[in-house]
Amino acid sequence: MSGSIAVFVLLGPLIFLSLPFFNSAGITQKTGSACASEVNPEKYFTQEQINRGRSYQREGHIIYAANCAVSLLVIIVFVFTNLSRKLEARVARISKNSFTLSILLYFLIFYLILSALLLPLSFYSSYIREKNYGFATLSLSRWFADYAKSLVIGFILSSILVVGLFSAIKKFPRIWHIIACAAFTVFITLMVFIVPVVIDPLFHRFTPLADANLRSELVSLAKSAGIDAREVLVMDASSRTTHTNAYFTGLSSTKRIVLYDTLIAAHSPSEVKVILAHEIGHWKYLHILKGILIACACAFVALTILRLVLLRAKSDYERGGLLRFLGVSELHAPSTLPLILLILFILGAIWLPAQNAISRHFEHQADRESLILTDDPQSFISAQVKLAVDNASDIVPPAAAYYFLYSHPSVMDRIAAAEDFAERQKKE
Repeated sequence: MSGSIAVFVLLGPLIFLSLPFFNSAGITQKTGSACASEVNPEKYFTQEQINRGRSYQREGHIIYAANCAVSLLVIIVFVFTNLSRKLEARVARISKNSFTLSILLYFLIFYLILSALLLPLSFYSSYIREKNYGFATLSLSRWFADYAKSLVIGFILSSILVVGLFSAIKKFPRIWHIIACAAFTVFITLMVFIVPVVIDPLFHRFTPLADANLRSELVSLAKSAGIDAREVLVMDASSRTTHTNAYFTGLSSTKRIVLYDTLIAAHSPSEVKVILAHEIGHWKYLHILKGILIACACAFVALTILRLVLLRAKSDYERGGLLRFLGVSELHAPSTLPLILLILFILGAIWLPAQNAISRHFEHQADRESLILTDDPQSFISAQVKLAVDNASDIVPPAAAYYFLYSHPSVMDRIAAAEDFAERQKKE
C-alpha cells in the first residue's frame, strides 16, 4: 500500500499518531541511531556498502520531508485562504445540503488534490528510486495498479474516520472527543484484526512455509516460548522487490508471522530462526496490543486538545477575537477539516520522537528475546548484516534523523548487543 501511505497517514489523522506500532514487528524497517556503540562498522561492512546505505536513506529522508512539506502546504492553503469555504459552498449545492454527502464530497476533492500533488513523489520514491538501487522487480503497470488500489483503500478507510469524526462533533457537541476516541479504539482494533486477511491479500500472495524441516524448527522454537505460531506464512515479495523483511501482524485468530520469500532465499535456516525469534519476542511482549493502548491514549489527548482549539476558534470568530481569521463558524462544517488536519499534523509531529523511542524500546525487547530463545548471537549478527546490506540501511546514520524519524535501532547497536550477549555467554 506504499503508493498512498503519505495520503492515508495524513487524512487518517489519528493514525498518524500510532501507525508505526501496527507494523511493530518489521525487523528491517528503516534503522538508525546515534551509533553510540563502540563496534567498528568496517568490521562487518565495506565502505561501499556504508556509502550505498547512506545515499539510499538520505534520499528517503529528503522524500519524506518533501511529502510533509507538500501536505502541509496544501493544508495551509485551505486553512488560510477562502478556498475551503468556496469548496464547502460548492459541495453543499451538489449534495443539496446533505450533511454526510457534503463531508464525503469535500473530503474526496481534498483527497484527490493532495493525492495528485503527492503522486510524483510517490512514483519517484517507490518506483524510480527502487529501480535505481536495484530493488524494484515489479513492472510499471503493476506499480500503477498497486497505487490505484492503495488510493481507493486509503480513501475508504480515511473517509470512515472523517465522517465519523464530523458526525460525533455534530451529534455530541460537548463530549464528541470522548465518543470519537472510543470509536477510534474500535476502528483501529478492527483494522489490526482484518488487515492481514482482507487488505494484505489484495497486494500479495501468502502461502504456508513449504520447507517442512525449517517449518518444524520454527514451530518448535515458538512452542519453546509458549506461543502457538502455526501461522508462519511466506509472502511473494520477490514479485515486487528484492528487499528482505519479516513482520508480525494481526490479533487473535488473524495473528501471523510473515516472512518475505526473498528473506528465505537469502538467509540460512539459523538466520531465519533468529529473525523468527525476534517476531516471537513481539508476540510475547504483546507489542501490538500495547501499541493500540498507547495510540488510544494519544488519540484522547489529541482530540481533547483539538476540541479546545476549535471551541476557541469558534468563539473568536463570533466575538472578533484573535483566532477569528480561521473562520470557524461551525465545528462540524466541512471547511473545518483542513484546520483539524493542521492541528493533528502539528500534534503528530510533536509526538513522533517519543513514539519512535517507544518503538525502538519494543525492538530492543524483541532482539533480546531472539538472543535468549536461540542462544545464537553469531547467526543474529550475520542476519543483521545481511538485512542491512539487502535493504541498504544507513549503517552510521545522523543522530538527529534517528531520534526524530527512526522506529528501529541501528544495525550497529543491534550487533553490539549481540556481541555483548556473546561475551556474557563466555563468562558464564
